[in-house]
Amino acid sequence: MVKIARYSKEDVKKSIVGKLQRHNGCSLADATPKQIYRAVADTVRDEIMNRLVAMRQAEKEQKGKRLYYLSIEFLMGRSLHSNILNLCETEAYKAAFDDLGIHAQDILSEEPEPGLGNGGLGRLAACFMDSLATENLPAMGCTIRYEYGLFRQRIVDGQQVELPDTWLDNGNAWEVAHPEESFEIRFGGQVQEDWSTGELRVRHVNYTPVIAMPYDMPVVGYDTNTVNILRMWSARSPKEIDLASFGEGQYQKALQVRGLAEVLCKVLYPEDDHWAGKSLRLNQHYFFTSATVQYIIAAYKRDFGQDLHGLADKAVIHINDTHPGLAIPELMRILMD
Repeated sequence: MVKIARYSKEDVKKSIVGKLQRHNGCSLADATPKQIYRAVADTVRDEIMNRLVAMRQAEKEQKGKRLYYLSIEFLMGRSLHSNILNLCETEAYKAAFDDLGIHAQDILSEEPEPGLGNGGLGRLAACFMDSLATENLPAMGCTIRYEYGLFRQRIVDGQQVELPDTWLDNGNAWEVAHPEESFEIRFGGQVQEDWSTGELRVRHVNYTPVIAMPYDMPVVGYDTNTVNILRMWSARSPKEIDLASFGEGQYQKALQVRGLAEVLCKVLYPEDDHWAGKSLRLNQHYFFTSATVQYIIAAYKRDFGQDLHGLADKAVIHINDTHPGLAIPELMRILMD
């Protein structure tokens, strides 16, 4: 892989000031801490994307195997500091901050904690992703893009009060949406067998469709050009609004078409001490495993052709705990149907 030059102090300064002017229409002196954070994050992201493009080109040439690491959670932590560290450019950014009068700690505190993980399982997944990138092993982490994460904790009169973890309020500086790689996930319905052609053909009817749209976050290896991807699947309804009902003034009914898609990606680990919670968790597990397996098959066909006999030589799936276990029957279903 071609070695990519690192940013110098002057490169960093020029990029930060330029992004504030182009994206916010302001100078450094007039910028808010959030605007400065975003300019710094976008500067780091530019470097990462240069490495990502080079890595993808190298992957195409090598035609090697890729690991897909499925986990219901990834406790990644804040990315700005770790990305600068892994790029081995701490000194360049520190010197640039000093010249510009930016207090690093103030900027770092502006980054929200991603609401993608909670405990040991999520931290294990995040550490694996970091290690895989550092060891130059191509991998993609796959999970759900939770809108609220688990919860924010506040202690009131000695008792825990749980508040929504609205980590996406100001967007996510690191993610890239890929609507062109969306897939339909089907819930419920019936399976019909058709022997009219002399062969068994299976049709899935009366199902509830949900669109899985991916958002990708880069995972940077330490002192290497390898950049892996954490793919987060977000649920969308194929029909966002019933215009006929809306035109009749039935506004609540007009929005009901979103149904299951509205709740699938809301919260990490919804309460499951009732049937609705158990059902939602199972739907979440199927949602992101089905989307991932469909992507694996599509990516293989794109890179290696329609003959799937070589799939095991080019893709390997790691299931982190039992939550993504539905990937096994889902892969069988797709290959058979």
